[in-house]
Amino acid sequence: RIFPLPPGGRKNVVGAQVLYLADNRYASLVAMNASVPQVKCVSWSPVKERPHFIAAGQYSGRVTVTGFGTDEKGQPPAFGLELIPRNPRPCLAVDWNTNHHHLIAVGLERARADYSLLVWDINQAGKKSVLDSQGSFLRSVAEGAASTLTRPCFEQGQGEATGSLSWVPHQPSTLVAGIGQKSLKIYDLREESFRPNSATTTRAIHGVCMDTLEPNRMASHADTTVAIWDLRNFDRPVMSITKQVWTGVSRIAWSPTRRGNLAVLAKDSPVVRLFDVQHAPFDADFFTGADVTDAIVEQAVTKRGEGFFSS
Repeated sequence: RIFPLPPGGRKNVVGAQVLYLADNRYASLVAMNASVPQVKCVSWSPVKERPHFIAAGQYSGRVTVTGFGTDEKGQPPAFGLELIPRNPRPCLAVDWNTNHHHLIAVGLERARADYSLLVWDINQAGKKSVLDSQGSFLRSVAEGAASTLTRPCFEQGQGEATGSLSWVPHQPSTLVAGIGQKSLKIYDLREESFRPNSATTTRAIHGVCMDTLEPNRMASHADTTVAIWDLRNFDRPVMSITKQVWTGVSRIAWSPTRRGNLAVLAKDSPVVRLFDVQHAPFDADFFTGADVTDAIVEQAVTKRGEGFFSS
């Protein structure tokens, strides 16, 4: 959570666990869960009634569904479910479906003769459903749900790593994943063959993320290049952004409130760069994958104080 500074400035801020973001903004620690070891990646619950639940991917490859804080009765969350792959290896990505709340997609490091892209249906946990009929309420283990799942409902990426993935918000059964070293693939879970609907060869397989304000727009990145994709024309990116000063891209994310705004964080950088791709020219060269960086509106957000941004 981000709070404005109270009257009187920093001297009136109460609490030791405070991170100052700017002269008049700070983030305060509101809850902590130390029960999950070696967390590598997380995805927030999309369930409005349980916003403080997360799916936490670990170095062992397990994904733990757990929560923060207390429930309506003042008790800590009793729900705890582990999703356990056949072969232990690091979990590289996890994404909770924002429409079908019972589906969690997981990307794992490669393992010989095993799959790295898994989709788990947490409604398979025990006799009682983890979610109610509307998919809007997480039940607890005490109500009869199993504490572990060992069989995913979807598997792909045999013998390869899945480094990044994202559900398509406006197509809730569609999943985009960066698999292996040079492949982006689109899967429709309604297809019985489980084969990708579309695929393209690219080095920009990291950080796959969908623009929630633009149904078919997606971004991914390679070491020093960010690629913007149109899912309807997946042969090549519609735009690429490259900066010579980047030592490597660490994280990218679309703005949830401003259409076409993409944040890019470079490794060991105190600056987050914001790119407005909404107003870039959509001409013929644009759709052939030309580098139109000069036409993009760019802003920079600099960290206050010492140190670098990490995520």
